[in-house]
Amino acid sequence: MQCVVQADEPGTPEELQRHHCIGHRMPSGKFYRWEFERAGQELLVDASCPVVLDDEELMVESAIEGLGIAYVADWAAETALSDGRLRKVLTAWMPAPERVAVHYPGHRAVPPALRAFLDIVKDMRKKGP
Repeated sequence: MQCVVQADEPGTPEELQRHHCIGHRMPSGKFYRWEFERAGQELLVDASCPVVLDDEELMVESAIEGLGIAYVADWAAETALSDGRLRKVLTAWMPAPERVAVHYPGHRAVPPALRAFLDIVKDMRKKGP
């Protein structure tokens, strides 16, 4: 994940409250909370988002047009970053890339087999490669 911007740059995640941001509405209808990490400390931010979209490519285009800061997957911003239309911000606060992603309906109880799998993945992540 990357925070990308075309205009002003925040120095810390807390400064996002003073910037226009582009929010991401998940398929469940919930808003994505921006995830940051530094020196082992995790931080979740509910950014101030006057623009909310459900498509990362549209979020990138909105950031290019100067509507705000977008928090998107690396693949979504790759072209705009490489050709200079956007730049990364808060890179020192970005969490390490995930190798495994599991999506399941959050409004349901997690089945025991899935819970066991998630616990194993968490343990492996803590131990490192």
